[in-house]
Amino acid sequence: MFNLKSPLFTRVSRWVVGVRLRRQLAIILILPLISFSNPDSASASYSGTGFQTTIGGRVVDFASGGLGDFLVNDSSMIGTSGQNHGDPFDGGLYADICSDDACTGTSFVSSGSATYTQYSGVGTANTTARTYVGAAQTISGLSVTASYKFSATHAATRMLINVTNSSGSSISRKIRFRSNLGSDGGSRLVYDSNRQTIGSYWTATSNTSFGSGVLWTITTDATANASSVGSDPVMSFVYGESGASLSPFYVGSDSGIDNVVGAYSVVVPANSTRSVMLVWGMGAISSTSNILSDAYNGVIANLVTWNKLPADLKSDLSSTQTGQILNWNIGPALTNSAGPSYSVTAGVPFTDTVTATGGTGPYTILFNPSTTGISFNNTDKVITVNVSTPATVQETLTVTDSQSKSSTLTLTIRINSPPSASMSNSTIATTLGRAAAETLTVTGGTTSSTGGTRNFVFTRQSSSVQAGITLDTSTASSGSAVLRVATTGVLPGTYTETVTARDNVGATTVSVFTVV
Repeated sequence: MFNLKSPLFTRVSRWVVGVRLRRQLAIILILPLISFSNPDSASASYSGTGFQTTIGGRVVDFASGGLGDFLVNDSSMIGTSGQNHGDPFDGGLYADICSDDACTGTSFVSSGSATYTQYSGVGTANTTARTYVGAAQTISGLSVTASYKFSATHAATRMLINVTNSSGSSISRKIRFRSNLGSDGGSRLVYDSNRQTIGSYWTATSNTSFGSGVLWTITTDATANASSVGSDPVMSFVYGESGASLSPFYVGSDSGIDNVVGAYSVVVPANSTRSVMLVWGMGAISSTSNILSDAYNGVIANLVTWNKLPADLKSDLSSTQTGQILNWNIGPALTNSAGPSYSVTAGVPFTDTVTATGGTGPYTILFNPSTTGISFNNTDKVITVNVSTPATVQETLTVTDSQSKSSTLTLTIRINSPPSASMSNSTIATTLGRAAAETLTVTGGTTSSTGGTRNFVFTRQSSSVQAGITLDTSTASSGSAVLRVATTGVLPGTYTETVTARDNVGATTVSVFTVV
């Protein structure tokens, strides 16, 4: 089987007749039989149904055409209307490594001696982990591996290219993701990260840049209308995330009219590993709808940032692996025990523990509080809040990992005034057999009504316990309680009833009733 898209041709040996059927169109070609080295074809190293999943009752098969070394031959999905959408690729998700740092993004063979070599490591399928992992291959001084991870919950796939430099000097290389679209001459770019209104921005033209700064694309064989439904799966390629340390220097087509690529200039320090990551999706990602507007919404909701990616495309990666990925804004993350927004009471010390995760340790946490009474112990990673004046303040912490990736955590802290109580009457005067009651109302403090998590807790201490004197806390949610004297169960005398109201952080106010 020969591939007309290959740029590498040699001699003519004889004439043959080839017939190709596609979408019920028969084309008779009279062509010279040629021999060549074909970078765009491979026999399937994996075939089977182990990389299928079901979304909304519809089957998505990431490997319907098998997996080669190292490529996805073809995939398919059943749309929400029951239509089969196949042929996303004529071979896709290749990894190319340039022989030096002089390659462009567009050609398989570049200027001078700079050429791309296609990674062809032998793949191992793990249908339980839903991965296909290629063996290490030495290319231009780097040890290269690649892998696919097929989501079980979304029509999305993660591809990683990992390059390891075992030498004592830094190495710079051009690296690219490349795919041949199954929609051939009907391929059309309808959305990208710079143009998020439907349009026909590129149609099957070779060596065409999609524009500076493009991070993701959506292509189809349908007309550029938001309600159009593609015949082949609508295809999304996400080449990275805004704010990452590395962005593609070129996103567009290469020398094949329906080849799309994303190319990067990667510096691999001595004795280090660096990675670039692509996320490829079909249809609406979280559903198998093949409507163009649904595909756009699916990409925005599920693929354009690390935090939005399907959980199973991230959960298998160690912190070391995520720390090596250059083109996604992963880095370390900060969390705190009290949550990003919490309330405290003025004058009452409150502690909040900060934890760094992700990225590659060790971590450096910087926190220079702007509010008097807020401090940070960098050894114990504990924030102490002991502010004397009620206010709502914001404070920001920054964490940086050993790969110089960083992120921030912004805290919103509400400082409430201390609780204060008032009594409708501090003396309850009554006679035997006559009921009486007085109300205690508390304001201020930190409770569910002022950013806390629960109501005031009221407790009572009696100078002499009388069964007929009780504290009714049924109105605690409104910050009040009622001291009641019943018609029975109270002996003649004078009694002191001390009521304490405690808020969520331990601030208290004490009120004293006299029952006579």
